[in-house]
Amino acid sequence: MLRLGLILSFALLASCSDTDPMAGDVTDKVHPESYGVQLGEYKLMDQDKKLHWINEYVADYKQADEAETPKEIKRIQQTTSCAIVAPPKSALVRAVVTHGGEGASNLFMMSKSDVSHMAQKLIAVVKGNNSPQIMLSKTEGRLYRIDVVVTEETAPVHLVLASRSSVLWNIQKAPRTNIVGVTVISGTMHAAIANLDKRIPVIALVGDAAKKCGAIPAVKPVMEFPGLRMQLHAANKDEKLQQRNAEFSRFDRFFRNAFGVTSAMVAVGQDEIVHAAIGPIPSTPESRLPYKGIDGATILATEAGLIFYGSESDYTLARRQAAIKQASIVSGVDYNAVLSELGY
Repeated sequence: MLRLGLILSFALLASCSDTDPMAGDVTDKVHPESYGVQLGEYKLMDQDKKLHWINEYVADYKQADEAETPKEIKRIQQTTSCAIVAPPKSALVRAVVTHGGEGASNLFMMSKSDVSHMAQKLIAVVKGNNSPQIMLSKTEGRLYRIDVVVTEETAPVHLVLASRSSVLWNIQKAPRTNIVGVTVISGTMHAAIANLDKRIPVIALVGDAAKKCGAIPAVKPVMEFPGLRMQLHAANKDEKLQQRNAEFSRFDRFFRNAFGVTSAMVAVGQDEIVHAAIGPIPSTPESRLPYKGIDGATILATEAGLIFYGSESDYTLARRQAAIKQASIVSGVDYNAVLSELGY
């Protein structure tokens, strides 16, 4: 009977291991790419490029859920000046620099110019007696979520969150961590940050302003990773590598001038990432941070013509309504009535 019990116990453990996405060696199934690695949903990277499971840092982690509803979405302060106010000398500058996220969020944003373009296209399509569904069905503008777990307690921290694409940064802060400021940099016009204490000053440099400043985020190409060798797939790999190094040098020059240190020294840098850690692993399972999703959170977002949190299908409807509203304003015609008459 004891032997049967042991067999059943081992079978159950094996079954749990097979189904638990955070079981086993965290370095397994890390796929090399041209200049970095593809990590996947449950892997977290620290400043030393060491990998951990996200549940080593936080308890009760869960993926983004369409049922989540933020408490409010407010405007983030933006700047067009290249002269970023330097952090206090007592603060540690710590950064996450990436080309994009892998964890999809349910936050969507469209610029004012894109809404205007859709409205003009809607007017032209209706005048031509063509189906307006052609230009209203495509969905774009989703931001990708990156969790930033901050456990650094040895000194105040100034965070620099930099991405080439549109990202929703989700902050997970330890109780004794002191974040004294946040700078958000985006290569696109859209960026957002959630679960940041409202007392912490935050400023965003995005889009054309970031480009003007030479601040388009770029990650230093990584040619080696523990146990892996990066693969340069491009036929013109030398030129590609040269271009990537030039992009990184330009961004790093801006970073040094703004923050007094090189980005490679203080950043979790990775082409695509879902979770990044600034600081050590909690010493015990009980001291892990309770995971904060977007439900009930305050989101600070850059200026946009449309900001929407919800499902992709609902976002499609929201885009449609934004285009119809703008078309009605521009033309002086009620396009809701026009589309209703046309059967749309």
